[in-house]
Amino acid sequence: MPFVVQQQGPATCRGLRGKVTVEASYDGATWTPVPAAVRGTHGRAVLSHPAATTGTGWVSLRASGTDQAGDTFSQTVIRAYQLG
Repeated sequence: MPFVVQQQGPATCRGLRGKVTVEASYDGATWTPVPAAVRGTHGRAVLSHPAATTGTGWVSLRASGTDQAGDTFSQTVIRAYQLG
């Protein structure tokens, strides 16, 4: 799943530093780390859906990290997409 990190307002995001953390929840309560790779402001997270949840529910996502200026972000999307 590709993603882009953008700065709010007139500032410009020069890219991310350190680690970006991406997690997925299939039950709305338990969060599982998702492998993510970042280059500049673009990244890619690789999700492997548990077989038992395919076609039966929703995936919630959350991500957090730090940009080159030291500003942090955290974003949670409940019911980001439906399985099946």
